[in-house]
Amino acid sequence: MSYYKDTVKAIRIHRFGGPEVLRWEDVPVPEPKEHELKIRVHAVSLTPYDISVRKGEGAVRGLPLTPGWDAVGEVVAVGPGVTTPKVGEMVAHIGDPQSEIGTYAEEFILPASSAIPIPKELSCYTAGYIASVLRPGLTTIALVKHHFRQNDPNFWVLVHTVNNDIAEKLCSYLRYSKANVIATMEGTLEQDEIPQLLDSQGVHVIGLNNLEEQVNHITKNNGVDVVYLSLGDDSTFKETEKCLKRTGHIVYYIHTYMDPRPAPTFSGEIIAHKSISLSIPKLDDLITSRENLLDSVKVVSEMVGRLVLFPNLKCDFYEMEYAADAHSSWESGCQATPIVLYLKGTEHINPAACTECTTHNQVYLLQPGGPAVTLLSEGAEAAAAAAV
Repeated sequence: MSYYKDTVKAIRIHRFGGPEVLRWEDVPVPEPKEHELKIRVHAVSLTPYDISVRKGEGAVRGLPLTPGWDAVGEVVAVGPGVTTPKVGEMVAHIGDPQSEIGTYAEEFILPASSAIPIPKELSCYTAGYIASVLRPGLTTIALVKHHFRQNDPNFWVLVHTVNNDIAEKLCSYLRYSKANVIATMEGTLEQDEIPQLLDSQGVHVIGLNNLEEQVNHITKNNGVDVVYLSLGDDSTFKETEKCLKRTGHIVYYIHTYMDPRPAPTFSGEIIAHKSISLSIPKLDDLITSRENLLDSVKVVSEMVGRLVLFPNLKCDFYEMEYAADAHSSWESGCQATPIVLYLKGTEHINPAACTECTTHNQVYLLQPGGPAVTLLSEGAEAAAAAAV
């Protein structure tokens, strides 16, 4: 199959700053060299690191640059020596901040060894859905695999705070793995505010007040073995430390999901008490080989198929040229759902047409008067139609 374009559209950053520095312009695109692929982008997931790079806080490349790390797309050309994947196949890419690859583009060049084949369990989903679930799914699987002790009925885990994106998935997968799970929530705890999924799975959802007392009541004064923490300081640690068993472990996972904020400092006294250990893992340190990565992707796809992860996914979609609007929405503080950038003309707006995926009953709704597209979950179709 012959395919050639010498220029494509891409988002470029010529200076660091606010969303206004994201410019949609023509850039040259080379042909793939030996062991390389040319990928036609269908969907790109917006990550916290994208925001940081745009501001100049975490950039590892010189200007001008094309941002973006995670993408799902079609192989449109292959270089010499590439036997798989083949032209026409869909692949995913989970990027590394140290990489020169930028995915906010119509096309980009990717080493064949970095292409992730789409598992058959996910092949009936849209590119936008896959882009939304892959990194958070891999993060969840890796965090549980490395810090959970299997086959121990007395193993207790505390997850702070379930209001954030990864924490709820951690709770679901930990319960699936047969851990005893306590999750904290910010704000007033009313029954209708507790995520229905966690409630049905038997997760103990509690408020942040009187934390030690609540945890001791649930665990019969035994405490918890592991705490998953996304943000915190010495005051958070003091309360958390009281809930841990001796030789307990705290997993501070802010960097695992490409959040560039620096980890806060903690006093040694807190960690030394009870011989507590602390880790601040990064995803590329938890998934260290391609075999490891592909195995983890398979687990994510199985958990999606079993509705353990992402059973009611909601996303906001923006055409890629409106990336500045997507960044503004992310930074407004009102963005409660993942954001995906897509290219006009791709197939992301078609509902999944596979019988294996009908349990999700996903619906895509084009928002009137704006570039955003919202992915609505089961039971939302009638409400969406009424809203329009």
